[in-house]
Amino acid sequence: MLELIFQGFIEWTYGLILECWEYFSSMLLNVMSMDFAYLKERMPVIQPVMQTMLALG
Repeated sequence: MLELIFQGFIEWTYGLILECWEYFSSMLLNVMSMDFAYLKERMPVIQPVMQTMLALG
């Protein structure tokens, strides 16, 4: 009986982890597909990082 309870708990935890992973990956994809001009406007550090990467390249 105790084995079934632990098995159900592990399956529930695994499902919860999968749902969290799906949520965070979809949010990351939404951020990655944003317009770059919007990101430049909202995060002023992007321009210096771009210039540094260009200089290093």
